[in-house]
Amino acid sequence: MIILRGIKELSVSETASILHWNENKFRITYHRALKALQKAKEDFLYER
Repeated sequence: MIILRGIKELSVSETASILHWNENKFRITYHRALKALQKAKEDFLYER
């Protein structure tokens, strides 16, 4: 999901279609994934 949307820059509808999800489910899950990655980044930098 992160690779398809964030790196390959596919649209929300294209990415949702590939994953066989509806667009709303994709948007919510993508938003949560980005928040989790940001927290992991902050935790990693804090521990260093």
